[in-house]
Amino acid sequence: DEAIREAVVAVAKRKKKNDGEHDDRGQESIRVLDIGSGTGLLAMLAAKHGQSILSSSSSSSLPVSIVSVEMSSAMSRLANQTVSSNSLQDVITTVGDVHSADASFHPFPDSNKANICTSELLESGLLGEGVLPAMRDAWERHLSQDAIVVP
Repeated sequence: DEAIREAVVAVAKRKKKNDGEHDDRGQESIRVLDIGSGTGLLAMLAAKHGQSILSSSSSSSLPVSIVSVEMSSAMSRLANQTVSSNSLQDVITTVGDVHSADASFHPFPDSNKANICTSELLESGLLGEGVLPAMRDAWERHLSQDAIVVP
């Protein structure tokens, strides 16, 4: 929870200092990619901290855009329900039945890349869910060079 808050603060400060990047609406944005979202908890924490920090600072013009990807259809449906029941569907987009390393997966429009990556790809074998390939692919295709990864 604290690591996600610190990541949002750091990216907001960086964007304010560097005049930020722009999203598809021409506005600066903080983009979060949540890989292996499960129930969507990490995405919701990022949304909570993003909304709280950005609304209480002079960076309030920075919208937070979160894409949460889960390869299990059952968990993806649960994440979608949880996000909706917490009224965060305008901030969090849940994507299910796809692996983040799938060539067809593009989380943000216009090849924008995430500033923050959260993931909860944990299991006993480290390789069972493709943790290493997923993170390697995320760095190559989905994350900005200065992205912050919160494991």
